[in-house]
Amino acid sequence: MSSRDSHKTGVVIWLHGLGDTGAGWSDLEHSIGPRLPHIKWVFPDAPMQPVSCNWGMVMPSWFDLPAIPIDPESPENAPDYQAAVSKVHKIVQKEMKDAGVPSHRVMIGGFSQGGALSTQVALSFPEKLAAGVNFSGWLVAENEIKERMSEANSKTPLMWCHGESDPTVRFSNYKTGIEHLTKIGVSVQGHTFPGMGHSACEEEMKLLREFIREQIPPM
Repeated sequence: MSSRDSHKTGVVIWLHGLGDTGAGWSDLEHSIGPRLPHIKWVFPDAPMQPVSCNWGMVMPSWFDLPAIPIDPESPENAPDYQAAVSKVHKIVQKEMKDAGVPSHRVMIGGFSQGGALSTQVALSFPEKLAAGVNFSGWLVAENEIKERMSEANSKTPLMWCHGESDPTVRFSNYKTGIEHLTKIGVSVQGHTFPGMGHSACEEEMKLLREFIREQIPPM
């Protein structure tokens, strides 16, 4: 652990979307981070790999996407997705060790593809995590979530934010996703934004800041 992070008592790992990089979301540390000085921010990069929905072009992607836009009936590549979940589990374990913080003070979140991934990472991690955050994502392998959910994180709180005019990850994903998570007993708070497309907004940043403060309070 660097001297810069020696006073950090919590970790937020944020996963970017398709074709982006961790640096694309690093402004979170500068926008809401100053009011959360106890938090270490981590912005990992997805591996470079061919993506089917973009005609096999190689780009940063946590897992393959057969088609865009995404709706609840879209085809999916569940085996590829589960490999990505395992990869991020290892990132969480590394950050716990590097930052010297317990699992219950680690939060995993993300945008779009990263949000979809963070949901199952949070619910299936074997040790209790602080929370999970999904910005404009969806549920992958929905019917497998309950069986893969760890006992430690069956009650871990989630926050899901979504624009009602999202043309890329349809708003219907939010509605069916919230319904399914609630049905299987997951504690999830939802926030919707009329007129917002596949993007983020200032109000989301405020909600995220307060959610982090609630779930990983200063010590």
